[in-house]
Amino acid sequence: MREIKKWRIKKNAYFFTYTSTTFAAIICMIAMTATATLSTLKREQVLWSLLCILIYIVSLLTTLPTLHASWVMPKAIEDDE
Repeated sequence: MREIKKWRIKKNAYFFTYTSTTFAAIICMIAMTATATLSTLKREQVLWSLLCILIYIVSLLTTLPTLHASWVMPKAIEDDE
């Protein structure tokens, strides 16, 4: 029973991560496209911005499952000792 609950928490954490990361990637790419077309950015600035977006998305993919699982897990019962 306990293993099934851990499996569900892990599954939900990864689903939450992929959903929110996809949403963040779409928003970042729309913002990057709008910024590049409305302003006069050099090629190097656009490439650095894309690299920053890539680092942001990778950091979301690595940290969000742990954060979501820790939010969902019930609090541990403290001993009275």
